[in-house]
Amino acid sequence: MKTIEISVNDQDVSKLRSFLTKLDFVKLIKEKKSVEIDSATRLSEQSLAEEWESKEDSRYEKYFKK
Repeated sequence: MKTIEISVNDQDVSKLRSFLTKLDFVKLIKEKKSVEIDSATRLSEQSLAEEWESKEDSRYEKYFKK
């Protein structure tokens, strides 16, 4: 089974839900609340990515890729 995430405008949720309930192959319709990301996290994302994706971290990848 696969899970697909679809984003729609708030006013269109009921239309989409109505459409999806008519399809016999849809197993589950679940509404998720969107999570706001705080500004400190957004600001630190780039600097953290530089550390996580550094050349030092990727030097062993050639040994593990087979």
